[in-house]
Amino acid sequence: MFSRNFEAKYLRTHYLPFSCLFSMTHLQLNDSAIHPILIVILILLASKVYSQDLIINGKQPFVDENFKIAPESINCTTDETKTACQQIIAVFDTIECIPVPQDTGLFFYFRVCLGDSVFFKIKGIYPQNDNLYHQSDSLSIFTWNFGDGTKIVTDTPCIWHTYDTAKGFEVSVYIIDTNDCLSLPLIGRVTVTSNPINQVKPMPEICLNDMVTLHASTFTTYSSYSYSQITSQKFDSLMFIPDGPNCNPTNPCYNTDVFFTSFLPNQTITSADDILSICVFMEHSYVGDLNFRIICPNGQNDTLKEYIHWGGADMGIPGTPDQGCNPVNNPVGIPWNYCWSEIYPNIGTINANAGKTRLDSTDRVNQINYYLPDGMFSNLVGCPLNGKWTIEICDKWAIDNGYIFEWTLNLSPELLPQAWGYTAEIDSAWVEGPFIIDTISSGYLISPSDTGLFSYTVYIADNFGCTWDTTVFLRVLPLPEVNLGSDTAFCAGNSIVLDAGIGMKNYLWNTGSTKRYITVSQGGIYSVTVTASNNCKSSDSIEIIVHPLPPPKLIHHN
Repeated sequence: MFSRNFEAKYLRTHYLPFSCLFSMTHLQLNDSAIHPILIVILILLASKVYSQDLIINGKQPFVDENFKIAPESINCTTDETKTACQQIIAVFDTIECIPVPQDTGLFFYFRVCLGDSVFFKIKGIYPQNDNLYHQSDSLSIFTWNFGDGTKIVTDTPCIWHTYDTAKGFEVSVYIIDTNDCLSLPLIGRVTVTSNPINQVKPMPEICLNDMVTLHASTFTTYSSYSYSQITSQKFDSLMFIPDGPNCNPTNPCYNTDVFFTSFLPNQTITSADDILSICVFMEHSYVGDLNFRIICPNGQNDTLKEYIHWGGADMGIPGTPDQGCNPVNNPVGIPWNYCWSEIYPNIGTINANAGKTRLDSTDRVNQINYYLPDGMFSNLVGCPLNGKWTIEICDKWAIDNGYIFEWTLNLSPELLPQAWGYTAEIDSAWVEGPFIIDTISSGYLISPSDTGLFSYTVYIADNFGCTWDTTVFLRVLPLPEVNLGSDTAFCAGNSIVLDAGIGMKNYLWNTGSTKRYITVSQGGIYSVTVTASNNCKSSDSIEIIVHPLPPPKLIHHN
């Protein structure tokens, strides 16, 4: 027999613990002992099952959901011994978890900022410990499913994990004790919020000594982030589909993937009606080149459009020119929607419409002009719902190219075990930077005292405790120079020319003149406002004093 210190501590069968496996030598079938050769085969098959999924410390991780569950576990018996499971209760260690989860009474929720790590820590409660055998966290192992496709086995009850997608995830963990007995699953929900800043706006240029009121919304647009568990997943990254045979003769196929994590473990497609539609948003010249296939997580697949070496219709409006293997030489065209469904009203298969000049686009809003797949969605019955789903597009004929913009797999909402969602509300927004002289209800009062380019940081905080920031720049423009000179006095009958300076966009004197120069012969205060090419304005004034001439002095001659 193997000891627990052997590698068998981590390498287990999917169906029975090793103690059960080896006790099979004593099983009876039709009142006859099982042949020894069958025993060997069973052991080898069991080893094959676990070895392809599990590994610890750098090996392939897994989550095994077929261990016996305490206390309703399988009793493994021999003629000499009887082994039973003791109870195991898995709970979150809420004091040690980072962040501290919120207990709603049904689930523990971990509020997380996008890109941050979560520290999960659980502990086992063993109320029947030492009744049949000794058990503890230090002797147990832990299987984690983080809900994002990552599955890990650890020998400690704590682990860090980072979520790189803003959505909701259900994380589950099991405790497996020294007797290979499994706790009921402990399930928590991770809610990841995204950066609420949607757009950074160009800062308005202002002139030196201007006084303006600015707000965070002056520099940015931002909004609350909401997530609802849905049965649609979208690949939305532009991908070039070059001419297959000429660009990649050995493998003219291009794959795009989406991932589902919202369904129950081991939940599968049970009916063709579970698949509402499969849609691609793309452009491509000459649809006859193409073969489309949907591939589910376990490799089952269905042909959406079969390559038949015929069909000249364009998909969407392809860009021109349409040649070569380099996307630089292939401008992006205008994509149209093309959807396959066995539920919504259809216009036949794509191949049946391939003789047109251009394939009709699917109206997804009104649910018309869908295409029938060349295969049958029933071919996907048995596919796991969770995991990677792939659209494979193969270009099997020469010359033509195209682009896929996005594709969407739409499953029936009835498949969801429990729909849930959340919203990360904007809590506050503020700005930090130079020249802020006051904070008022409408924003920040800014009065720059210098020219140049100055940085401001905009902060947006949500009720998840996440703070996001972005840097914007404010340019302060110089004022135009205008100098009418010192106040001047002269005698009546004289005049002076006032010059507002060269190179201004506009001039405006208090006399109404819009000229650079004015000639003044009368006393008074004269002012001018000049506007430079940057639209900044300056003013200056001058006082002119005109002295009256003295009365003529009479000279008397004797």
